[in-house]
Amino acid sequence: MTARKWLLAAAFMLCPVALALAQEEPPGPDEKPPEKKAGSLRLRPDDDPAAAQFIARLSLGRPQMSGVAAQPLLRHTLSPDGKYVYYFRDLNAPAPRREAAPPAGPAHTARYVLFRAAAGGSEEKIIETGIDAIAPLFLPQERIAVVARTLDLNGDGAIDTNDERSLIVCGADGALAREAATLRPGESPLAAWREGKEILLADYSRDDINGWIVTLPLARGQRTPLTRGFNVSMVLEDGRLLVERFVAPPPPPEQPVNPWAWRMGEEEEDVQEADPPPVASLLDRTVHVLFNPVDGSESVLYNPAQRSRLNVWGEGSFFGYQQTTRNLGSQRFPAMMGRFSRSVESFEYVVVDSATQYDTRAPRANNNYFPLGWINGAGLLLIEVSNLKTRLLLMDRSSNLNLLPITELGFDTHGYCASQDGKTVAWLSVEDTNEDGYLEPWRDNCRIWFLQLTAGQ
Repeated sequence: MTARKWLLAAAFMLCPVALALAQEEPPGPDEKPPEKKAGSLRLRPDDDPAAAQFIARLSLGRPQMSGVAAQPLLRHTLSPDGKYVYYFRDLNAPAPRREAAPPAGPAHTARYVLFRAAAGGSEEKIIETGIDAIAPLFLPQERIAVVARTLDLNGDGAIDTNDERSLIVCGADGALAREAATLRPGESPLAAWREGKEILLADYSRDDINGWIVTLPLARGQRTPLTRGFNVSMVLEDGRLLVERFVAPPPPPEQPVNPWAWRMGEEEEDVQEADPPPVASLLDRTVHVLFNPVDGSESVLYNPAQRSRLNVWGEGSFFGYQQTTRNLGSQRFPAMMGRFSRSVESFEYVVVDSATQYDTRAPRANNNYFPLGWINGAGLLLIEVSNLKTRLLLMDRSSNLNLLPITELGFDTHGYCASQDGKTVAWLSVEDTNEDGYLEPWRDNCRIWFLQLTAGQ
């Protein structure tokens, strides 16, 4: 009986603790959940019958797979006409292994080759680019511009980052390749400009984190700085550029150089830095600026508090995605344990009508939304990614910005891209070849898929 009494007493003592763990703490008077501000978008019609008719007439065929064998791919992109997916393969890379860790040994020297593949077709070799794998730029008249580094120009017996890179212009099938210019260290091609006659480059700057946006005419090769920035998100039809800039403090007086210059290599051998400064990356917050090259004027279009990217333009509005952090709530624990809260990061889609009219939306809080392209007369094509599936959606142009479902894709799909008219979608289906728990197209085997969005009568 003594043991039974002890068990009963212990049960009574543990009951309050269990109830405290299971009961969610009610919010206090000063802990009201933050209310989302009302949308400040421009006026839109109450409904969009054209988008509903597009979905009703949509004739979806089965997704078509290319005839390329399953293999790791890198930097894939869809051509503007939607016919081909261009991608890189490292011919010297070892095959994916079903092991926890790769065998020890010297790292291999990359040998990247640009290929392309169509729906139902085999791959075609375009051009070998050496140790560089930068997505090609599409030019008019079925031409592309790629970066290549295939020659040991400094004579040290190896093809590495010490050798110069060349900007190669060739046909979309790799024919008639010629060297258009020699790129300087720190330069990266961003976009084609002025009907493909000039290439916009991002150039490193010693005294500014953002560097310069430089224009390079393919005929003359004479560079001209345009404005500060590290990326050109879009080239608009009227010639204006949507430029991204890092939001970072100026360099301190005692170090009047780019605070992230050390990532480009030590510039002064005598300088010893105990703690290197932070590294600028795409994880940092950026401001989006509209730059007019005609008169050099610029205006801030969107300056969010979180990192964001604008990648689609249609009917006077800009669309993109923006990071958000949500608190999943807190629970009450015994006083000695304190409180426990969880947060999750996801991506909303953002609509920017002007510098004063913008809003973010996320119909499902735990899902991620990524705009793909604009379909004229219908609306915005975007992807909704959850843990179990992926949905292809169409956002109409009504005041509610309704999301109309098009089709569902698997959870193993990655790397979605759309053609210029938004009516062809391509993606990769990835398998966990090395069984490390992650789906990574550049390490695991993957296949290329196409889907045509055609409207019937």
